Amino acid sequence: MFKFTMKSFLLAFWILFTSLDTVRSTNETAISEVSRWTIQIFDEITDQDVYDKREPPLSEGPISVEASVSMTMLSDVDIHESDFSTELWVELSWKDERLAFSYFPDGPEVLQGEIEFAEKIWKPSLYVLNEKQSSVVKFPQANVLIEITPDGHITYSFRLQSKVYCAISLANFPFDVQKCNLHIGSWSLNTDELKLLWKGGEGANTYFG
Repeated sequence: MFKFTMKSFLLAFWILFTSLDTVRSTNETAISEVSRWTIQIFDEITDQDVYDKREPPLSEGPISVEASVSMTMLSDVDIHESDFSTELWVELSWKDERLAFSYFPDGPEVLQGEIEFAEKIWKPSLYVLNEKQSSVVKFPQANVLIEITPDGHITYSFRLQSKVYCAISLANFPFDVQKCNLHIGSWSLNTDELKLLWKGGEGANTYFG
């Protein structure tokens, strides 16, 4: 019969702790290797000798950019200033074959990075046309996510705080329903150069009353 003693308990605890520490160290090493491989691939495909982030992707026609916008917060509706404040989760997708990396052996299924990746690639210069002011949410740094697939398909996601103009009418108060639109467009490319599409094919409408 096994006789339990404090010495045997401490030995068992030490073995368990050592095993867990080994597993944790192995996992951290594997994650570190994946991160280094991701950074190495990203640095190579965005090298200034082969990639110019100032130039849009090559396209036979307008560059197709798919967009989805989710409103996560609505506040400060000001009937005197005819505006409201909102926080949005914006997701933009397009293809840039210059950033394809399928030729890398054993490459990852997706390259994923944050603001450091976003600053090194071309992005559609979109803005809210009827905004009064906007800024990307920073906590503690810009809330930005970049994902790139091996064929060069890019998804750019970020949180945006915006104060938006909206013509508010109280003629039917208190039974009024207000409709406020977010108008999004490009300030550097015209419609012959960039085509903005809503994911799912429809625009996004948000109502508040």
